[in-house]
Amino acid sequence: MKIFKFTVLILLAAFSANAQNADELFRLGCNAYASADYAKAQTYFIDSVKGAPAAGTYYNIACCAQKLGNNAEAELYLMRSIYADPRFPEAKASFEMLRKENSLPPVSDMLFNDFFDELSHSEWIWIATAFFWLSAALFVFPHLYSKRSAATLFLFAISAAVFVFSVLGISYWRDYSSIAVSIVPDTALRLSPAKTAPVAAVLQPAQLARIEKRSGDFIYVKAAKDKKGWAKIDELVPVVER
Repeated sequence: MKIFKFTVLILLAAFSANAQNADELFRLGCNAYASADYAKAQTYFIDSVKGAPAAGTYYNIACCAQKLGNNAEAELYLMRSIYADPRFPEAKASFEMLRKENSLPPVSDMLFNDFFDELSHSEWIWIATAFFWLSAALFVFPHLYSKRSAATLFLFAISAAVFVFSVLGISYWRDYSSIAVSIVPDTALRLSPAKTAPVAAVLQPAQLARIEKRSGDFIYVKAAKDKKGWAKIDELVPVVER
């Protein structure tokens, strides 16, 4: 028991120190941004978000990238901001404006859903878990004690419906998390996961593709106009980091 308590205290101390370090890096990033040193600000924000992922920090990284003329990288971090907190309105508005300003096709219908993006991926998972067990309890216990009633059946139906909707919400965010963003010019889509493999197609910066599978440092994707192939993960970057 003492070992367990000691371990918990160490973990809490490490978490607290990590959070404080992330806050300090965030403040340094804000100061650098205010001084128009966008490259240094971006470095601070990236280091901060590694310790404490937050929608606002991802958004700040995107702002720095846009100031530095890297619109594809800005798009990537705006999408990460949306994934971290879909109720952070600046990120979604900036994402749509960025694509419009760079003559990229709108993707709202593919990526955003006014119902499911009211909650984040993790929030839908919590709701699904809670209502699964509630539904199970409402179904099993009345059977055991022979006390089924119309009210119990009604509550079970409501609980089961919420569970189904939450599963759809989880599926929605899993689809979102399978998106990757091309961040370099002429991103090569190759026939096999190797640097020397023949190129089947190329993607331009800020183009989106859906990840189908992975192999080492490569991901197999499908993009618009039936483009598909293997791309290096540092050129076609997944929205959700693993």
